Amino acid sequence: MKLKDNTSWEPTSVQIEDWKSKFPNLSVEAELQKMSAWADANPQKRKTRNGVTRFVTSWLLRASSNQAPTTKEVWGSDLGNSGFERDEFVHALNTCMSFFGKTLEPGQVKLWHKALSGHPIDRIKIAFEDYLSIGKYSPRPVDILGIMSEYKERESSAQPVEKAPENPCPPEIAKAWLWFLAVTTTGSRNFSGTFAKRDVPDEVAERYLEIVNTEAHKNNQPEAIPEEFRTAIWDSPF
Repeated sequence: MKLKDNTSWEPTSVQIEDWKSKFPNLSVEAELQKMSAWADANPQKRKTRNGVTRFVTSWLLRASSNQAPTTKEVWGSDLGNSGFERDEFVHALNTCMSFFGKTLEPGQVKLWHKALSGHPIDRIKIAFEDYLSIGKYSPRPVDILGIMSEYKERESSAQPVEKAPENPCPPEIAKAWLWFLAVTTTGSRNFSGTFAKRDVPDEVAERYLEIVNTEAHKNNQPEAIPEEFRTAIWDSPF
């Protein structure tokens, strides 16, 4: 097979025997010829020497999946209600089994369907994919059920994201108080620098001063406003 750098690659006999054992329903040699023809016809998509083995394995997985028994062959013409898409299920199951060199029999598929019925097809497909990376032998229904159980446990133990508490104070009032605190704590031994100094135009400063005085007067908190910052609002009763 031609590679991206225009050199040629040939699989070893060990590799071919390994693929034959994993994909017994395929003619590995015929598939390798198809790959070579594909590489000749698509020079811009040729693989590197490091990536060609992964490409061959992916190709064989797809080819093996395409030879999976059809839904009608497995269940017959009377399918009934499945609880998930049976075609997708058969495809995912066959792909996983083929990876371990196993072929499916109709009776096996019915057993698998019964064991996993009721679980979302997307979750089943992910579980099959995860098993390919951790399994040593062809999977059993209990193996896939165990993986999906782990998904559920992780989801239930995940800590919910806490929402930041909402500030009930209107933004304009909050800005006014932050400005006022910055002004009144300047030079304070304990608080100087705690609140960022906010230089604002005179008209804004006057508006902020009116806001904080109004809020403090409304809540009967004269101690919140030092004498030199009080406005005429304090001349009226609470």
